[in-house]
Amino acid sequence: MSSRIDVPAKYELRIVIRLYQAADENIAAEIHRRMNRVYGKNFRSDGGVRECGRKFKDGRIDIKDEEDKTANLSQQKILFNEFLQTSTEV
Repeated sequence: MSSRIDVPAKYELRIVIRLYQAADENIAAEIHRRMNRVYGKNFRSDGGVRECGRKFKDGRIDIKDEEDKTANLSQQKILFNEFLQTSTEV
C-alpha cells in the first residue's frame, strides 16, 4: 500500500534534500525523482531541488525558515525514515 504526502511542509522537503545529499546522492534529478514518488508531481520543481541543494552546499544549516526554527535532529531523522519507508513502497 503506497501513500502520498499531499501537503508537505517546506522544512520537510528540505530535510529530505539535505539528507540525500549527505548520503552522497548529490544528483538533483535523482533526488527530485525519488521525492516525486512520495510527494507527487507538484511538490517542487527540479530547479527548486537544485536551488535548495545548492544552498546547503554553500553552508545553509537551517531547515526551517527564520521565523520557525523548532525542528531538531530527532524530528529530521523521524521524517526522513518515514520518507524512505514510503518511497520504497511505491
